[in-house]
Amino acid sequence: MGIGELLRWQWEGYPKYHQSRANLLIHIVAVPLFLLGTVALVVAVVRLSLVLLAVAIGCIVVAVALQGRGHRLVDCNT
Repeated sequence: MGIGELLRWQWEGYPKYHQSRANLLIHIVAVPLFLLGTVALVVAVVRLSLVLLAVAIGCIVVAVALQGRGHRLVDCNT
């Protein structure tokens, strides 16, 4: 999937997935968690910290899982 296709897919799904209040509440938690995990990942690499690397990856995985769960809620309600 090219960048153009990815952007088109994201844009087309946006109205569907962001009308649900429950999904938006999940995103309020998941998006900052993902950003925190991404920053922690960079810091872990710079500091060569395996513990911080594990925490960073954990944050990212949980954030993506939460967003997936929220999107599945929307799919079940449509």
